[in-house]
Amino acid sequence: RARQALEATGFRHTTREILVVTVLDEPGALGEVALVMATAGVNIDALYVTTHGHVVLGVDDLPGAIQVAGGMAVMIGD
Repeated sequence: RARQALEATGFRHTTREILVVTVLDEPGALGEVALVMATAGVNIDALYVTTHGHVVLGVDDLPGAIQVAGGMAVMIGD
């Protein structure tokens, strides 16, 4: 719906696929995800947390990030 609204009003935009994960709610959990991604050579260029506790990652290597996340104690969202 957001894309349709932007297009209807003429706003320039781009879209891309992202990775949504759920991390443990404890200090350092997000840092651990970032460290493991960096060690695997995956660059995180966008990150935000949703109101439902999901972490949204924009990465330069989505298949690699999915593989890395699959080996961690995180849950990959839909």
